[in-house]
Amino acid sequence: MKKSIITAGAIAFILFSCSTGKNTIQSFDNATITNNCTENYDCTFEVQKDKSLVVKTDDTGHNYFNVIDTPGKTVLKYSYKSITDPRIQDAGYTETITFEIDNSTKDLNLTGKDIRKTKMVLNIACFCKGKAGVRKIEEGTLTFKNNKLHIEIPELVEGQVTRVVDVVVR
Repeated sequence: MKKSIITAGAIAFILFSCSTGKNTIQSFDNATITNNCTENYDCTFEVQKDKSLVVKTDDTGHNYFNVIDTPGKTVLKYSYKSITDPRIQDAGYTETITFEIDNSTKDLNLTGKDIRKTKMVLNIACFCKGKAGVRKIEEGTLTFKNNKLHIEIPELVEGQVTRVVDVVVR
């Protein structure tokens, strides 16, 4: 019985992990990512309406966040994830930018420290000492005009891949 549960879990993991690298435009949740996603990586964009972001710091000084139900807010999430062999434990690498805006936002132009209004965070998930974790994005550029979202953030950790994100939202 225990073996069949483990086998079923492994099969489900493989099925949900399989995809191909994208060097072309990719659509997700009525949005099109227009910056290239490098080979062996998968880029996605997710829109969560009526949700907000709660960013906290634990007793050890590390940041974490939760997404909670909040009418009138929207959480947006861009992920850059390596495509790895699911049989290799701890081989993955993901960078995710998560932030919130008002549901009614039609235009947005935040630069410098104004980006803090969105509670934007960068989450790096990997088996890499000193690099993994959630970091608050304290400055950068976030514009949304004519259904085009543009994000620029500084390098927060050495080797960070995600610095510029361009998405067309429909």
